[in-house]
Amino acid sequence: MVEGKGELRRPYIRKEVRKEVENRAPKTDDGKFIDPNTGKPIEGKYDLGHKPGNEHWREAEKAKKQGLTQKEFNDRMNNPDKYQIEDPKSNRSHKYEMP
Repeated sequence: MVEGKGELRRPYIRKEVRKEVENRAPKTDDGKFIDPNTGKPIEGKYDLGHKPGNEHWREAEKAKKQGLTQKEFNDRMNNPDKYQIEDPKSNRSHKYEMP
């Protein structure tokens, strides 16, 4: 879904939501996050990725059909259950998205 006039923008994820996702994320013994898609430790910066089935395009499409406002969509998407810590390469490949 291309963002344009009348489309829902990608919401800002609140600090407390991001912190909760970080707290729930699997980590190595030395504290590195583990990518749930690959099972490998993440070196460097991570992406806050969507869990399968909660991809932005899918959620925006559903919200649009339901007539949600941007504020309602923002509130819905600020839910730590929708996110996981991912390696940027893994996340941006879209390889692990639900079909």
